[in-house]
Amino acid sequence: MARVIHVQSLLALWSRLHPQPLNIRVTGDDTFPENNGDFRVEEGSCCRIQAVTPNVDRVYDIRQLPAFLFAGLHPFMNLMMD
Repeated sequence: MARVIHVQSLLALWSRLHPQPLNIRVTGDDTFPENNGDFRVEEGSCCRIQAVTPNVDRVYDIRQLPAFLFAGLHPFMNLMMD
């Protein structure tokens, strides 16, 4: 189980490993509304697209985003608290 707190920062980190250009729409975050929107990801950077654009490459709900970002990886947390 994972939760993305700041989408734009995490997408910027992700784009360093995946430099191809990609437009991503994130929806469904009621806790942090600034995470909702369209983002342009390319070459190690991520910027918010201000105008809603119909030509996004991928659409993710905030709950689906971690599965996309960590696909093929096996992250774990070894300092869990009781």
